[in-house]
Amino acid sequence: MTEHKEPMPLDAVRAPTGMEIEHVDHMGGTSLIGFVAEGWVDLLRAGLVADTVPLIYWDDRAVVAYDAGRPIGIITYAKADWLQCANIHLGYVVPEHRGHGVYRALWEALVAKCRELKLREINGSTHVDNTAMRSVAARLGRVEHSINLVFKL
Repeated sequence: MTEHKEPMPLDAVRAPTGMEIEHVDHMGGTSLIGFVAEGWVDLLRAGLVADTVPLIYWDDRAVVAYDAGRPIGIITYAKADWLQCANIHLGYVVPEHRGHGVYRALWEALVAKCRELKLREINGSTHVDNTAMRSVAARLGRVEHSINLVFKL
């Protein structure tokens, strides 16, 4: 179990100038499905997803970062009312925008939305070799508390 660390102060990372954040309550039928698929393929090619089937759900919600009207980052999630939580399916920032606070801005927007929805927690997982995401998650105050075991058939 990883030790809980206090999140980095919001002003410690600067998001790109002109970046806009949008909440999408239902991704089905939006152009974001293509962006999610591109992100999944990018992570697959890097060996950072455990499955070749992308988790793109018609009824997923999303927090999206745009720069000059173009999506540059996304966190997709499902709201599980019965568990009072949000389950992240994908967190992705296009490579040229990584390290500039895009994911942090998306995370802060997701936390605010989940608080507004009166949820108890936000759950998500990442590939064990995705050390960059694990590091970002720890800096944002997320805690590693379980290991996902898989048996391929």
